[in-house]
Amino acid sequence: MRAVLVESGGGRQWPTLRLVRGSETFWISIDGEAVSRYDPLPGVQVDPNRGTVWNGRSYVCTDRGSYAVVSVAGEVNASVGDRAEYLTLTSSEDPQGWISVERWEGGTTEVSVGRPWRIDRVTHVPAPSMPS
Repeated sequence: MRAVLVESGGGRQWPTLRLVRGSETFWISIDGEAVSRYDPLPGVQVDPNRGTVWNGRSYVCTDRGSYAVVSVAGEVNASVGDRAEYLTLTSSEDPQGWISVERWEGGTTEVSVGRPWRIDRVTHVPAPSMPS
C-alpha cells in the first residue's frame, strides 16, 4: 500500500487506498460494506453528453456528485481540502463494472474502470509497542 486518502461527500466518509503491485497501480475504495477496485483507463475520453464507449460497450452517466479529501497519508498527489466532481457511467452490457470519472478542481481528469472487489480475509497486525 502506497497511500491512503479519506474522502468525504454526501454526508459520509470513506477510505481509498493506493496499491502498487509491480508496475500495476490501482485504487481500492471502502464505502461501508462495499469494496471496489479502480484501474486507470488512460486514453478513454468522456463526450460532452457524459458518455463513452469502452471495450465495445456504451456507458452513460447514471450518478454524479462531489467530494473532498479530508485526510492524506503516503505517496499521492492530493492534499487535505482538494475537491473533485465525479461521474459514474454504467452500461446495460456490463452489469458488474462501471466507469468512474473524477475531475479535480484546478487539475486533472482521471478515468478508471470500477468493479466490486472481494476481500477474503482481513489480518490485523498489532502496532509495535513504543518505548516508555
